Amino acid sequence: MRKTIIIAIAVLLLLSILSGVVYAQSISHEPMKGQKLLGVGPLGINDLGGATRQDICTFYFTNPNCEDEITIERIALIREDGKVIYEGPFIWLRRDPDTGEVIEEIPIIAPMKPHQMRYVVLWRFMKDPDATNPDRWLTEQEAQNLPGHGYTLEVMWSGSKQDQPLIGWVERHVTFILTDGSIEISQISEQMINMK
Repeated sequence: MRKTIIIAIAVLLLLSILSGVVYAQSISHEPMKGQKLLGVGPLGINDLGGATRQDICTFYFTNPNCEDEITIERIALIREDGKVIYEGPFIWLRRDPDTGEVIEEIPIIAPMKPHQMRYVVLWRFMKDPDATNPDRWLTEQEAQNLPGHGYTLEVMWSGSKQDQPLIGWVERHVTFILTDGSIEISQISEQMINMK
């Protein structure tokens, strides 16, 4: 189990490096200037030569300030190959309870009050990256069954004092299905990084 966790951490670090390199080469992404929170996380299924690894993750962020509000100006979700999955205002997706299809995109424009938390659940916030209709949001099941990739989430924000910036973390759930059919599940949490 310890070896599995070490391998998972090594893979996550490699994804972080690759995402940064590809991000720097991306021309379709409008760079965010100012204060931004950055996190990296994987989603999808990877074949490990008989064994299978499925990654899902959620990005959480909160306003740690006791007095000031923080405004989320916009966010961007970028796949490790530079494909921009989403860029725009922070939104909540309302889904049809029967089909799981997105029926409404609702912008969340209200500032974050002190200690308020928001999140992006990656498998619920995934557009179809390689389809003829790139504006279509995937269902949860479709997103979880994508080939494995790393994703970078950028959160551009304003407000608050410099010593109490927006903070966040990435929670990753990893399921290994081994060649003998046994299943190992682990959870990894990492801090998101504040950049300016």
